[in-house]
This record gives sequence, C-alpha cells and structure tokens, in this order.
Amino acid sequence: MATPAPDASLAEQPVAAVLQRIKDGTLPPRALDKDQRQRCVEALLLEGSSCVQMAQLLQCSEKTIQRDVTEIKIRNAASPPSVELARQLIGDYLLKLQAHHAYLMRLARIKEASVAERTQAEAAAAKLLNDFIDRLQSLGYLPQRPQQVIGDVVHRLDGVHSEPTLEELEQQYQELQAIAAQHALPTALDAQLQQLAQRLERARIAEHLDQLKTSQTDPQPPEEQHAP
Repeated sequence: MATPAPDASLAEQPVAAVLQRIKDGTLPPRALDKDQRQRCVEALLLEGSSCVQMAQLLQCSEKTIQRDVTEIKIRNAASPPSVELARQLIGDYLLKLQAHHAYLMRLARIKEASVAERTQAEAAAAKLLNDFIDRLQSLGYLPQRPQQVIGDVVHRLDGVHSEPTLEELEQQYQELQAIAAQHALPTALDAQLQQLAQRLERARIAEHLDQLKTSQTDPQPPEEQHAP
C-alpha cells in the first residue's frame, strides 16, 4: 500500500485535534511529515506517554521516536541566563502571585465559610507575600541588609563576653530596628528580631549580675586614719 502524501494543512490544525483524528482512525499517522509528527510527539511527552506507546500510535519505529525526542530536547534547550529573561520571569511570577493572593483574600471574605477556613485563607495569602519577598531578596531585587545585620548580631551575641562590648551590640540592634522600620520584614526575620531583643535583655541582666558579684567580692579599701 502506498504511503499517503503529507498533508500540509495539518500544520494549521491544533495538535490536540490532529492526535484525536489519529486515535479516531480518520487520519493515517503516515500522512504526517516530520515537523507534524514531532509536534505530536512533544504533546504526547507532556501527557506522559512512553516511546513504545508513541511509536504504536504514530505507526513508526521506536528509534524514530527516540530521535524525535532528542531533537525536541535540543530545540527546547534553555538559552544562557540573561537579565532580560530574569525580568520577564519575575514579572510573570508577580502577575500570577497577585492573582493567587487576590483569590485567597476573596476566600477569606466569604461569609458562608467558617472562621477557621477564613483564617487559613488569610494566613496563606500572607505567607504567599512573605515567600515572594524572600524570593526577591534571594534574586537581588530587594535588599538583604536586615538578614545580614541579624546574622552579625546573633554571631556576636554568642560571644557576648568577648569583643565587641554589650553597648556595641545594643547599638547594632538599634541599627537593625531602624532598617526594619524602613522595610517590610518577612515573618522569619521578624521572629529573629524578637529573639534578639530577648537575648540582649538576658545579656544585660547577666552583665549586671556580674557587676554585683564583683562589687561584693572585691575587698574595700581601708579607711584612712586621721591624727588627733
């Protein structure tokens, strides 16, 4: 039986429609040219079909399908990273995040929902924003100064009895508070900031106790005797 001539009009048809015609038996797979076949292979790959299944459906050898898969991977290989691509991806991510956040906030305002359901939706919306801030900081689109200062103060608090002094640590903590007032801190950093405040307070108490112990143990200088 002669092989059907490739149908050029298939290139204008959606790949899903072409595959459906093949499955229905109204389109012989051999009527596909190479580009049309690879369009079908790519769609079937996304559906999770194996090379054996695709070869059976498209009535060609497994080696042909394997070559098609290799060429598809080469064609779809990612380009070297670029600033413009990063901006496009982040912009697209931001649009999707805004849509997700708006949806969660609508859920949180549904009167028919229980208090627990509304609270969960609002918490998920807040987490979405915090995660986005963390992602922008990791990509360099937002300053990481709060994280850097927290890390520095925590490191120095672990050695509070060595350099620097407690006064210097308190000055750095005040600097961190000023930075936090200018930037919306993610939940994790805000929690660390509160923990630092508690650790500084304990350090102040420890230093005060040391001073009291020193004052009690040091001998008092003898009073000078005055001649009559």
